[in-house]
Amino acid sequence: MQGSVPGQDILDDRTRWSAFLDADHAKRYEAGLAKLARPYRLYGEEIVQSSYPPRNISASAGLVSNALDLSKYDAAIDHHTFIKAETQERAWTPAVSNGGRTLPYGLGWFIQQYQGLRLVWHYGYWNQFSSLYLKVPEKKISFILLANSDGLSAPFRSLGEGNVAGSAFANSFLRIFLFEDALGRALHDPHWSQPNDQFNKEVEQFVKQAGAYRYEDEVVSHNFLSRWLDERRNSARKEIKLDPKIYDRFVGRYEIGPGKSFNITKENDRLFINSVGVQNIEVFPESEDKFFNKVNEAQLRFVRDNEGRVTHAEIEDAQELRGQRIRAPKIK
Repeated sequence: MQGSVPGQDILDDRTRWSAFLDADHAKRYEAGLAKLARPYRLYGEEIVQSSYPPRNISASAGLVSNALDLSKYDAAIDHHTFIKAETQERAWTPAVSNGGRTLPYGLGWFIQQYQGLRLVWHYGYWNQFSSLYLKVPEKKISFILLANSDGLSAPFRSLGEGNVAGSAFANSFLRIFLFEDALGRALHDPHWSQPNDQFNKEVEQFVKQAGAYRYEDEVVSHNFLSRWLDERRNSARKEIKLDPKIYDRFVGRYEIGPGKSFNITKENDRLFINSVGVQNIEVFPESEDKFFNKVNEAQLRFVRDNEGRVTHAEIEDAQELRGQRIRAPKIK
């Protein structure tokens, strides 16, 4: 896995990793990070550039890789390079709760029975990146999909419940690589950009032609997708026009805690929020004192005293702060 890097921050402090970060490793990691995809997200009906997730590696996330390296990892799993076959089987066995209920998760993998086959899979979900890794061991096939947005995972709520077939990407893969082979003929792929009623009518026609294949999972995943797109459209805030001179009163440094602060800057008549190690994020006005950004949908309100001077800012981030507000006094 020559293109994989243990954390986006691996080269920030080379002395910290000096035990293994020799010249060859450093060169390889630099080459891998140079190919790191730029993240995007859907805001309303607009595709906007997003910020990168936390740069460090942890038990849950942070490894930077690519589809080719993951295919090598997949082959190593199938050849039991890492662990013995019986240990792998234990990892692929659903856990049982204290109440005796079979859970959809084993040791690091989701496990699901689907149309008489066992599916072993996992998904990744940041606001900036998402992924899907699906194995069908009995058929010796795997599906690895990476995206530089949250679009692979965010729409499909069944993933967190242990049902991969609720993903439009997963059920398209299963239809093509499992059911077409089993039925001995091609199965039509629906037009996913259609509204629900048109999609369902098209699927009804396909069912008449397909015979044993019912397209039920496609209908479910299309409903998930449509609902998600509607939510994105409805949650988008409306930008208003302001005189850029108003922005001057907001420029400065704001403190959110001991040793933690962010800056508000004005560049080319646009307003930005930035902090150490984080790229500038543009904020847009929805009133004279209230702004929002399109990256993580945070809201920023500037509070002024009786003389019109900004005293502090209030930040509300629906995604990370779960509706809580933090107060940041203006210190400079």
